[in-house]
Amino acid sequence: MPIVNASDPADEAVRAQVRQVQVGKLAYTEENGKYEEVVKNLSQITGVQIITTPEARGIFETDNLKLNIELVASMTLENFLNHMVRQSPNLAWTVKNGVVVIGNKSQAAKLLGISRAALYEKIAVLGLDVHAA
Repeated sequence: MPIVNASDPADEAVRAQVRQVQVGKLAYTEENGKYEEVVKNLSQITGVQIITTPEARGIFETDNLKLNIELVASMTLENFLNHMVRQSPNLAWTVKNGVVVIGNKSQAAKLLGISRAALYEKIAVLGLDVHAA
């Protein structure tokens, strides 16, 4: 789930786009499913600017994150991003300054100006396990 807080109209427009735009029928394997490449590909396919923080890229490498998925039907960018960040308990995504940002959960909270405790409270309200989200 994205980390969401009250925001400006540009962020709301990007969130709406993320909820609606479809990624198409994609296939990623061990060979082409490195997260950094998947993010670049998603940005090109959808026209939504997606960036990763240095900390997220560190998690990609440390956890050796690769997607191994074949979509037989399209899904929204939001659902695809949620699937990606669920592969690591340390990743989250949010929208800030009109851009989708993939970072670690602490960064997502800082970008939104909320405390880590408030972040975990929001996660709990969504009914998610903090360690498995």
